[in-house]
Amino acid sequence: MKQLIAAVTFFTRIPLWHFVEVPAAYYKRVVPLWPFTGWITSGIQVLILFLALLFLPYPVALLLAMVSRLWLTGGLHEDGLADFFDGFGGGISQERILTIMKDSHIGTYGVIALIFYFGIYYTILLQLPPEMAACAILAADPVCKLIAAMTINRLPYARKEEEVKIKMSYLHMSAIEYVYCLLPGLLALM
Repeated sequence: MKQLIAAVTFFTRIPLWHFVEVPAAYYKRVVPLWPFTGWITSGIQVLILFLALLFLPYPVALLLAMVSRLWLTGGLHEDGLADFFDGFGGGISQERILTIMKDSHIGTYGVIALIFYFGIYYTILLQLPPEMAACAILAADPVCKLIAAMTINRLPYARKEEEVKIKMSYLHMSAIEYVYCLLPGLLALM
């Protein structure tokens, strides 16, 4: 249970730390639960979408749903996207790319990437009826977190643990952890 609380605490601003203290060691084992947290974040986003649709036109309700995800996750994913584009846009060597990505300031490439990301995200969902947009939102977060979990579990870290922003690296998944990582991620595709 503490592993799940650690995963939700890492990916959201839900203040579970007020109720349960989770030792740092649990955060090293949160990767298998990433797709599950995707269901939580996407579920809340869809809930906000449908609640907003009771009072507002679809384009505005969709924007509120997008903003709710930003608030819920603290912009964690968007920060990573901006860091990636800043690093690979402005860096020439691996060392320079990693230095740029670690910098907390956003650069031109990061800003441009976020503008296009939000523009594409909003435009695609706006073309769908609300029910289909809700299905796309519900599927996207768990599947993307499944892909991230599989990637992080298979590729070597670019930095040593002591050089990472959060001063921690995740442990590789066991066979049973693979299963409970795959199930919620693949369920989103059905």
